[in-house]
Amino acid sequence: MKPTVSVNKRDVLNMQEKLAMLALPPKKRIWILKTLGRWETANTRKRIRQQKDVSGQALAPRKGKKRGKVMRRMAKGLTPYVRNANMLDLTWNNKLTAKIAARHHLG
Repeated sequence: MKPTVSVNKRDVLNMQEKLAMLALPPKKRIWILKTLGRWETANTRKRIRQQKDVSGQALAPRKGKKRGKVMRRMAKGLTPYVRNANMLDLTWNNKLTAKIAARHHLG
């Protein structure tokens, strides 16, 4: 018995979209990545305000007696950087803020 691979229409369209994206010139890909970065920044800020993680679950509360929001003022300096025509990096423009955010995130 030979193994068979079945592909549905949605998978085929998804693959065609990805191939079309790779066929775009680098400037167009950079423009699309910048737009995606602005959208992702807005979504991240919204999640931090609502104290939710990527999957929609509530963030773990602070440990100890001190109560309050986690990652306060972390959404302020988020900026999208397009490293090359294939990579988008969403990070903070202040390195100290990035270190604090990493500490918050990793616990």
